[in-house]
Parts: sequence; C-alpha cells; structure tokens
Amino acid sequence: MQALEKCKLCEKTRLSIILNAGNHPFCNNFSIDRMEEEKTYLLKMGQCLSCGVIQLVNPPSYLEMVSKYDWIKYIEPEKHLDQVSEAIALLPNITKDSKIIGLSYKEDSTLDRLQKKGFTNLHRLNTLNDLGIENKNSGIESIQNALTPEKAREISIKNKKADVIIARHILEHSHNPRVFLNAIRSLLKEGGYAIFEVPDCTNYLNNLDYTMIWEEHLF
Repeated sequence: MQALEKCKLCEKTRLSIILNAGNHPFCNNFSIDRMEEEKTYLLKMGQCLSCGVIQLVNPPSYLEMVSKYDWIKYIEPEKHLDQVSEAIALLPNITKDSKIIGLSYKEDSTLDRLQKKGFTNLHRLNTLNDLGIENKNSGIESIQNALTPEKAREISIKNKKADVIIARHILEHSHNPRVFLNAIRSLLKEGGYAIFEVPDCTNYLNNLDYTMIWEEHLF
C-alpha cells in the first residue's frame, strides 16, 4: 500500500502520488558551459484525498527558482484587467481614497488602470525596502517566501493597512499557503478585500496536457 504524504494546503497526511516523472532540469537554468553539470529536481505530483488539490510533492527550494539572468521575463495575458479594475472600483465601501496595495510587479498594470479611474492611494510592495529581498533577479518565488505574517505586520505599521490587496499569479507559487494567506490577512483592514488571480488548469486536465506542469507552480 502506498504511503501518503502531507498535503501543503489542508495539512492532512492524505496526499497520494499520481505521477512520478523522474528528474527534470529547471526551465530557467540556461547553461553557458556545455560541460556544466545540470541541476535537476525530482518531479512528482500528488492529489490530496481530503481537499482534492493537485500539487507538487517535495518541490525544490524557492532559491533554486531564482533566475541567473535578468533577461528572463514572465508575461501574462492582461486583457481581462480592464474588467478586474472595474470590479475593484465597484466593491462596497471602496472609494477613490481607499488604500490599494499590489504585491508584485505583476500588479503594476492593474494599479495603472485604477489610477486612470481616479484612485489616488495606490502602492506596490518594494522587494528591497519592504521585503528585504536583495537579489535583483528575484521574483514571485522570493516574494512568497519573504511575505510572512511578521513581515506583513511590520509593513502595516509603517504604511498602514490596506482596503484592497491585489495578488496575481503568486498563490500557486506559495510553499506554505496558510502562512502566506495569514500574511495577506495581516496587511488588510477589517472587512478589506484580497483579490487573487490563479491559472485555470481545467482545459489542461481535461485534455491530459502535461505541459501544465512547471516547477514554480506548486498547486
């Protein structure tokens, strides 16, 4: 009988292995020297028999996912952000003076749309000053690690709590979703809004498309 692993979301020991694909290279680790030994990680996926969430089993450290190169950029579709910004503007008890915080550079385009709608109290976390991340090539993988409840409380004391938090394409990167979500809660005022955007894997799963698997998407 297969031994079950611990689910990273519900934390029950009911994570069943559904795929073991062996060792794979990191997708952003482009080597200059052909003789350089390639780093790999063991790609295993599981599904929790309690909460149902599909996730990577024993994923590599977030530090392994920080790119060595500044020319690697991750670009997401943004046509829907007009609708998202409109929905934020219509949220109950949200005014043009409400404090709105974006967690990463991926929120810049949404904050720009809100500014054009007349919102004036817009902020985006600074990776160095707010989160203490020094590596200039760091991204989502490092933000999810640095934004702890303790760090969130420090930020809230310095900059006051937010009415709205926008977090695009980061929740699925979180190595400890409960800690990350508690950090978001610490940044928010009572009754505030947290807006998450995550990938829709429905078509990938329906079509048995294994290209959806990526070492940075833990869930």
